[in-house]
Order: sequence, then C-alpha cells, then structure tokens
Amino acid sequence: VSQSRYLLRSWFDTDSARFEVNDDGTISGEGFLQTDAKFPDQKLPVRFKTWKGTLHLVYTNLHSLDGLPEVMDGDIRLRGNQLTDLKGAPKIVTGIFSIAHNPLVSLEGFPNSVGRVVVSDDLHLPMLRLLNAKEIRIHAARDPANKVQWILQNYAGQGRRARFHAQKELEDAGFSENARW
Repeated sequence: VSQSRYLLRSWFDTDSARFEVNDDGTISGEGFLQTDAKFPDQKLPVRFKTWKGTLHLVYTNLHSLDGLPEVMDGDIRLRGNQLTDLKGAPKIVTGIFSIAHNPLVSLEGFPNSVGRVVVSDDLHLPMLRLLNAKEIRIHAARDPANKVQWILQNYAGQGRRARFHAQKELEDAGFSENARW
C-alpha cells in the first residue's frame, strides 16, 4: 500500500488531487492528476481503481493503458503517446477521451461509452468504434472538408447499431479504410 502511494507521488503531480490507496494497492481519487514524466517501462507505474476529475497523461511514452480505471468519471488525455491500440482503456469515460497523436492501428479497447473523443485523422485507422462516443472530433490533416468527422458525428452515440449506415456512407465518400469496426 505504501509502495503505491510512493509511486503515485513520485511520478505524478498530486497537488490538485485527493487520493487513497485501496487494500489491493490500487488508487482511487479525484481531482486533476498529471505528469510530464516519461515512463521508462512504457506503462503506468500504478493501477487505478476509480478516478473522478482529470488524468493528464500527455507525452509520457505510454505503450499500454493497463492500470487505468474501469470507469473514468471525467476526462482522460492520452495525446502524444506510443499507443497502437486502446486495450486497457476505461469502459466508460464521462468526459473527454483524447487519444490524438498516437500511432494507432486499431481502436480495439475503445470505451463502450464516451462523452467526447478527440482523435487524429488517419487514412488507415478503422474508425467505426468511435460511434460509442456522443461527440467525435477528428483532427483533419488529410480531410480538410472533415467528411469523416461529419459522417461519424451523424451517428455518434449510437454504437454498433449505426455502424452499417456509417460504414456505407464512409465507403461511398471514399474512406473505406475508416469504415471498419
């Protein structure tokens, strides 16, 4: 238990957060928790059980999301890491789920429910899982008309039940690589 407390305080700025260490060594808390450290093991040094507020894990060299809470009541910002998939991501993110500027090849592990997702535009990334988000923001580098975002936003929050309609529209617009789950 004291090891988890030590690791959290060593790796994160905890000044704007309140937390406790659970009997199993996981962390529960609330507030704004951030770090600018580069995790040498490319994974989180602690495991979270619950968090309410913001987890700011930007440019930390994460390759894995193992250790994140199952439910994130607030925002989680993961911009600029080395994520190729989202395995280990929370099942629910009530606020913003920022995953832009990662070398994603799959959205496997994308939460079942998200308030708003922010992702980078990528010609080869299957994007239909984004339909689990209520709001979709795609940083459009190759699609200045934002067609992919516009099509997906029309079906946002509808998940799998809307995937075939979104898939057809994406394919018709020439974005067949993005029209995959």
